[in-house]
Amino acid sequence: MKNFFLTNHEISVLRYEHRIAKKFSAKSAYRINAIILLGSGWSLESVSNALLLNEETLRKYVEFFKIGGVKLLLKNNYTGRHSFLTDSQKIKLSQHLESNLYKTTLEVVDYVIKQYQIQYSQRGMNKLLHDLGFTYKKPKLIPSGLNLQLQENFLECFYKFMSTKKDDEVVIFFDSTHPQYLSCADYGWIKKGNDMLLQNHGMRGRVNISGGVDLDTGQIIVDFPEKVNSKTIITILQKIENCYPNANIIHLILDNAAVHKSKLVKDFLNTSKLNMAFLPAYSPNLNLMERIWGLLRRKVLTNSFISTFKKFRNKIIKFFKKTLVDKNDAWVWPLINDEFQEFEGNLII
Repeated sequence: MKNFFLTNHEISVLRYEHRIAKKFSAKSAYRINAIILLGSGWSLESVSNALLLNEETLRKYVEFFKIGGVKLLLKNNYTGRHSFLTDSQKIKLSQHLESNLYKTTLEVVDYVIKQYQIQYSQRGMNKLLHDLGFTYKKPKLIPSGLNLQLQENFLECFYKFMSTKKDDEVVIFFDSTHPQYLSCADYGWIKKGNDMLLQNHGMRGRVNISGGVDLDTGQIIVDFPEKVNSKTIITILQKIENCYPNANIIHLILDNAAVHKSKLVKDFLNTSKLNMAFLPAYSPNLNLMERIWGLLRRKVLTNSFISTFKKFRNKIIKFFKKTLVDKNDAWVWPLINDEFQEFEGNLII
């Protein structure tokens, strides 16, 4: 903007004010952002297009800033009811809410009354919570034994290994699953006021599947044993090994199931080119084979009634032996990457 330039020191100060403003008011942060851009050589038109603000509003922001700095820039000229909490109190409330989960708006209203002796209406508190950047949603469920630090350590070692991995080394993510012969309902678009009906049955049974997915090619190698035990695990491991006659080492990344560490399996590994690398406990989010099981559930098992167990088993086998082979590029390959789900957030204790 012509005749308006900020020094490096002024920009640094404004960036600090912007970080603070974001914690309690998106509107205030927007105004500071506009001043930084306009004072850094951006034209009125460019900032208007970027922030979706009209040029006259931007001119007013600049005039306010020139006259009274950040304080006048952020002054709210609305003459209706004033916010009860001060900016400092809003920051403290935001910090408290980041560490403490309240199920209802009224619970937050009660907390503010006890802490600050200030009364908000339920509607007013709802608006304040949105202004502070909060939304109403469920916590993410994680296994109780999950160790986040061990997951970070594993990922650090994994990425370091992948950066130095040789061409004749193969990486396979391995797992077992046991889909049950039951109808499984899932969400779908249904006309309001109507229901969609999914048949169920009282029969029991499950299909055991053990297998792995190649990180580099997306190739899936599976077996369907009657039971998952040491002998059947060795069978699928031999099958995997036979698929890579030219590999020097096949690194198998898998969980800590007892069957994976049995004496029979260890004896087999002594004469094999397979090398087992175990995930941290309770870390299905780090096993790419879990994504393939999820694909099976979405494409075959949910919202589908299969009349007999034999058809149920055959449909699963066909999915792995034919469907996924044909759909590798469209379905499998987009899932096979090293962008792992990492859990971030405050833990409810």
